[in-house]
Amino acid sequence: MISREESVYLDLVRFAAAILVVVTHLIQYSLLPGYLQRLVPDLGREAVVVFFVLSGYLIAYTANDRYTSMRSYLSARATRLYSVALPVLLLAFVVDSVGIHMLNGNYDHVYQYEKFYLYIPLHLAFLGEVWTLAERPFTADPYWSLSFEAWYYVWFATLFYFCGWRRIFWFLCIALIVGYQHWILFPIWLAGVLLYRFRDRWPLSITLARVGMALSVFTVLLLEYTGLDIRLWQAGRDVWPFSSWPQGSTDQFLLDYMVCACAVVNLYCARYAKLSLPLTFNRLIPILAGYTFTLYLSHTIVMSTWKNNFEYNRENPLHVTCLIALIVLATFTIGQLTEKRRNHFKPFIDKILAAMIQFLLLCPGSRFLKPNRL
Repeated sequence: MISREESVYLDLVRFAAAILVVVTHLIQYSLLPGYLQRLVPDLGREAVVVFFVLSGYLIAYTANDRYTSMRSYLSARATRLYSVALPVLLLAFVVDSVGIHMLNGNYDHVYQYEKFYLYIPLHLAFLGEVWTLAERPFTADPYWSLSFEAWYYVWFATLFYFCGWRRIFWFLCIALIVGYQHWILFPIWLAGVLLYRFRDRWPLSITLARVGMALSVFTVLLLEYTGLDIRLWQAGRDVWPFSSWPQGSTDQFLLDYMVCACAVVNLYCARYAKLSLPLTFNRLIPILAGYTFTLYLSHTIVMSTWKNNFEYNRENPLHVTCLIALIVLATFTIGQLTEKRRNHFKPFIDKILAAMIQFLLLCPGSRFLKPNRL
């Protein structure tokens, strides 16, 4: 079980990671004042790694304690993903198309808009990062990580709900579909699963746990401010042995593994740190975390729309304030229509899954009613 204190902390980490991604894109799009551009740390990539570890941890927890069949598991995961990913993807296409055709905005990836009938299905199937592809949909840049995470959900299901040779067969089938980029980052997501599996193996004192949490955060900041992150990034490129296979979204894999280790230490220690927050924060943090997915996916649409179509002066405090306010407003509005109403997507998704699962139910080696407990 996950205690109330640990649950609130996980929500806090999730929301903080989303904020770090937003800040990183503000930096990358040159939307912050010059002095802030130099001072604020660029930790967006590190935040995505934390998301992967958190995802593996929480998926292992929910699959082990809540979803007794593959059908219920896949239904929950698909509902969670598509309730936000589908509306945001379509919103990005519509808003961007208006900018391109009516406002003459300057947009990248124009070929995707011209052949949207190919690229929207591609991204809805989360195939933008398979093998040598590195396609990010329209102005929804953070969507790239979903192309990994969605397949990790399926990969996990093959290990958790199948047994015997069928487990190996389906696992290898998924591996062949997604390709080497997914293989490289899968250990990070799997680290979250293993963290859940061994979460009670080595109990820690409160003091040691809190020291471990502090050291893990300090290590990540040390990587950023000493330039070690850049060196690890370059080292990853130097040791890459396959010149004909581009690294794509995995070109920072050595840094990713280092941050993954820090995240695992932090989350493991948090379980024993006996963290206590004021009652107000205990209530507020889960509410904010409930908009994390929407914030993560939608903020670049707001940034790109303003930057590509309207005047923006990053040294003007009013412009910066209005941009941030628009991101908050868009997150709240979209979240109310999607993330907060995701159960409305469930009946439609269940109908699709019913046909897919029917085939798998014919496999006598599948444990649909008796998953492999962690």
